[in-house]
Amino acid sequence: MLDRSPRRSVSNFRDRVSGGSVNMVVRATKPLPMTLMIDSLWLRVHDVWRRSKIAIRPGVSSIDVTAFETRYGVVLPTDVRDYFRAADGTGDLMDDGLYRFWPLAEVKPVHDVLVSDRFEYSDRYSYPDCFVFGDHCINCWDYAVQLTKDSMQPAPVFRVTGGEPPGEQMAASFREFMSRYAQNPDDIM
Repeated sequence: MLDRSPRRSVSNFRDRVSGGSVNMVVRATKPLPMTLMIDSLWLRVHDVWRRSKIAIRPGVSSIDVTAFETRYGVVLPTDVRDYFRAADGTGDLMDDGLYRFWPLAEVKPVHDVLVSDRFEYSDRYSYPDCFVFGDHCINCWDYAVQLTKDSMQPAPVFRVTGGEPPGEQMAASFREFMSRYAQNPDDIM
């Protein structure tokens, strides 16, 4: 008879064969490590941050991702989800190229970011379904990813300029944008 009670670790086990059946005794003594497989792209992004003396922030939980998706009525594509699960942006810190990647809790629709008491942003509504996830040089311009209810969409990335003409598409997908950044941060300028 197999002991099927839930166990978090296995430090010792003994099996006994008797009459053609296998009996196992499992004893839990220490927890197994809980690991998250991190895509090599995110590790290369983390390397850029480390070279800028930025500590890698823990990734967000599945609960955080679900809360974001529910709040905005979107589904994060796999690459965007994996990026935030691997590390939650750079916090308040900029890398050596003056790029800052926002924590998930700060990510907002472009029209909610381009708000000012002093003037009106002419391109505030020029980026439908786009969410700001980073900026360059303390918001000289922002980077926004398109998010919809379709988890299979490629999540193109746009430069948000806050003026006329509106910014352009920087990459056909979030993964392409982050790959270019990991290769050479100046490639996303």
